[in-house]
Parts: sequence; C-alpha cells; structure tokens
Amino acid sequence: MSFILAASDINNVAVDTIMSALLIILTLLAIIVTVWLLVRNINIEYTHINVTKTMLIVVGIGVLLRFGLSFVAVGNRQELYALYEAAEEWSKYGPGQYIARYYFQTGRFVYPLQYFYAGLTAGSMISAGISASSPIIQFVLKLPFMLADVCSAFILYKAAVKYLNKQTGVILAGFVMLCPLFIFASSIWGSAYSVLAALLLGSFYAIVEKKYAVALIVYGAAMLWIRDASYLFPMYAVYFVYIWAKQLKVVAKGERNVAVAKKDVISIPLTVIGVIVMQYVICLPLMLERYSANFFQFIYQIFIYPLNQFEFYSNNALSIYNIFGKGGWNTDVIFRDQRAPYFVAAFAIVVAVLTIVIYMCGKNRAVLTFTAAFSLFILHTTYFDFSITSLLPVIILLLMSFILIKDKRILKVMFAESILMILMMVCVFVFGGYFNNLPFDVFTSPSYTGSMQITSNTFGIVVAIGLSVLSIANLVYMTLVVISISMSEKRSTLGGNEKASVSTAFKYFIKK
Repeated sequence: MSFILAASDINNVAVDTIMSALLIILTLLAIIVTVWLLVRNINIEYTHINVTKTMLIVVGIGVLLRFGLSFVAVGNRQELYALYEAAEEWSKYGPGQYIARYYFQTGRFVYPLQYFYAGLTAGSMISAGISASSPIIQFVLKLPFMLADVCSAFILYKAAVKYLNKQTGVILAGFVMLCPLFIFASSIWGSAYSVLAALLLGSFYAIVEKKYAVALIVYGAAMLWIRDASYLFPMYAVYFVYIWAKQLKVVAKGERNVAVAKKDVISIPLTVIGVIVMQYVICLPLMLERYSANFFQFIYQIFIYPLNQFEFYSNNALSIYNIFGKGGWNTDVIFRDQRAPYFVAAFAIVVAVLTIVIYMCGKNRAVLTFTAAFSLFILHTTYFDFSITSLLPVIILLLMSFILIKDKRILKVMFAESILMILMMVCVFVFGGYFNNLPFDVFTSPSYTGSMQITSNTFGIVVAIGLSVLSIANLVYMTLVVISISMSEKRSTLGGNEKASVSTAFKYFIKK
C-alpha cells in the first residue's frame, strides 16, 4: 500500500482505480465465499475443525488488516473532521466549553461519548505536543471503530453457536472481520457507525436473551454515541412498556414464573432511571458552563435538539432525495427550525407503529431485531442527513436477524445492500479525493478540486440515482419479507449440502 501512502494529489487516477477495484471485487468475493460456506456448513452438527482456533485466527487477521489499513488514508474528511476538530477543541479548552463555545459556534454536534473519547485520547496527545496531523492521531481516532467490528463479530459468533452451529458462527463472524465493506468503513473511512452497529447488536441480543438491564444500559450508551440511536427510542419505549405491563400482570395474577416477573417489574424501571442518571452525570461536565446542572436542558440539548438539525437532505446516502434532485443539498434554517420537528414526530410515530404491528403479530423477540433493521433502512432511505455508512447497523442487524429467524431472504437483502453500499462508498472516496494522507486544510482550501458530495457533477448524480433506485427496490423487497415473516410461521430456509460447489450453493441460495 506504499503507493497510496505516497499519494500527494487529490486526483490520483491510479490509486483511485486500484483501490476501487480491489474493494469492490473483494467484497463480491467475500459474499460468494460466505454463501458457499453457509450452504456447506449450516446443517452440519459436528466438525473436526477446531472452531475456537479458527475463530481466533479469523479475528486476528481482521484486526491486523484494519490496523495496517488505518494508515492508508486519513479517512472521510467530512465525517472525521468533526472528531479532529473536537480533539483540538479539547486540547485548548477542555470539556467545559463543549456546548458553551464549540457546539454553538461551529454548529457541529459530536455526541458526548465520541467527544470524551476524542478529547481524552487525541486531545490529550495534541496537548502533549503531538501534531494533529500525525498518523498516530489518525490511528487513535479510528481505534474504537475497528474494535467495534471485533465486538460485532464475537456477538454474532455467540448467537450463531446457540441458535445455529459453531461453523456458521465462524462464517458470519468471518464475513464481518474479512469483508472489505466493514474493513473499509472502520479502518479507512473511519465511520462512527461501526460502533453504533456493535452497540445495537449487543442490545438486541440481550433482549433476545431476556437480559433487559444489559439491553437498556447498552442502548443508553448508544444514545450518547451518535444521533441515529435515538431514532429507535420509540421501539424501545413500546417494547419495554409492554414487557413491564405483561410481567406486572403475571405478578398480579400469581401465574407461573412469578419470581422472574417480579424481578423484571422492579429491575426495568430501576435500570431506566439508572441509565438516565448515568447519562446525566456523563454529560454534566459538558453542560455546566452554559446551563449549570439543569436536567431539562440536558435532555433537550443532548437528545432532542440534534434530531432536527439536518445539514443535508441526503449526505451521500442511498436516499429517495437523490431521485428528487435534492441529494447533497443543504437544508435551510426555516426547514430546521419550523418543519423538521414535524418530521421527527412523524417518524417517531412510524417506528412505534412498526414495532406494535410487527412485534405484536407474533410476539417474537427475534423479529424485534429485524424490525429495528427495517426501521433504520426506512429512515436511511426517506429521512434527512443520513450518510452511506449509516447503513452499517442495518447490515449487522440483518446478520443477527438471519441467525434468529433463519430465513435466507434476510441474507438476500443484506448481501444486495452490502454491494450497493461498497459501490457508493468507493464513489464517495474517489469523488472526494480521499485515498491519501493529505491534511484536512487541503480539502478546505480554494484549490480543492474534489467533491465531498457525489451529486456535485452529472456523472455523480447518475450514479447516486441509479444506486438509490436499486436500494429502494431492495427496501420494497424487504418490506414484503417483513410482512411474510411477521404474518406467518413459514420460513424460506437456506438448506444445506456439505459437498456443494459454488454454483450449487447459489442455487440453494437463490431458489425460493
């Protein structure tokens, strides 16, 4: 990769071509190999392979690839710039000026846990004299994104071992660790959505295992990590109110498992209160300078206000706004202040209704994970200010949904969207001129010739519209799958053939 490290120009055709081809081809190869291995292993109960050793090797290779590739490019200059800026802000002013100065003067909102991490690590290093443009700062800021992939892989492995088999666990974990889509997102792009994906995955798996306190604590952390987690708040509210009321009814009637029900009746509200208190304590150093210890300002400034601060209609997303010619367009102040709150309320209702309708049809916790993926997919397609990497939690939750529901149509949606994602991500990097280690000021200077928005030229508009149309078609197909799974017990299982060739495996995968 030395040819990339040596790149000193925004428009380096050789680097762009080689990296794009490698990422796309290897992602397709990863999908093909994953399907082949799944068909060969999904029905095998016993294997002579040392699964634990294989898992550790796969994870080790994935970690080494990520650590090495993190130095290939600084990252997506638009997304990572806010973290770099937050680190420098911390080095100069500490956490106290976060809302009083940084938040209101720049208009950028780096969520508290991201801000604390960037400040305590990169910010402290900058204060110690290390240059903000140093490769070590670059690595440190990307580190949680790379480690989050490891967490996602282990959670998927653990779930697959319980609900499928060990071999399938290694295969799905290997897909996360070795597929270029995930490697690109965490180590080269530098996407905070890798962490959100791991947190939501852990939270929903805890729900499946009825570890409600763990689920709420992890979700509480996700809400402090990035805005998108808050969009699922109506789902969590509906589900846990229902579970609490259900367990309260069990206690009142003295039905079976009353001891467990009593525990849930007490622990769920106590955990909710505890999570809110911990969120408040964590955010307090950021609030004191401007709002003292005002609890209601904490709720508004951290969780509500950012939800309607949309900078773009679509920020390089596979969005319906690309089709309407609004991709990459900035929203105006009137829209953010007067219209956006109505959209926030409308989509909160949509998520709540989806949860009620889909979950209540079968009252199956496994379907709840699928509902979350579906809700986030809808938001990415139709809501504002989403970026292409905001689909990462959707992909990860779809993998978990396949493990729990065992329907191969979920894999079809996931693999199709993965291909569209890698195509869009590569285009964003090429159009922006990001495959290099050039400093940030190059991308803010008048001489910058790249395009941070893919829709800045005619070819980019065509690409964005084409990929968005395909993504919307995939969402329509997923809608049909959601209806089928929630309304009936019928499943389109993958089937298995331990001697299947690649072509035979795809016949198993594609046929109904």
